[in-house]
Amino acid sequence: MAAELWPMLPCAFKTFTGHECPGCGIQRAFQALVQGNLQESIQLYPPLIPMLLLLLFTAFHLRFRFAGGHRIILWGYIGVMVCIAISYLWKQWM
Repeated sequence: MAAELWPMLPCAFKTFTGHECPGCGIQRAFQALVQGNLQESIQLYPPLIPMLLLLLFTAFHLRFRFAGGHRIILWGYIGVMVCIAISYLWKQWM
């Protein structure tokens, strides 16, 4: 596992319910990615990479106003939400 670069924030949902939330693992995955551990990052939280790519595209779109960029962003957010839901359901069944 990745060494901690910063203290991890506890998940309030998991603290109160004992169950992981759809975002559990994103901090550890981001930390692994920052340390260059792409495979570990994907294993910890698969939606992180699509989320970061969408964030990057959104930033470029805000700067350069790509034709049809707003549609790509809309469908990108829908796709990321589907990835989050699938990842969450997968973790619950495993």
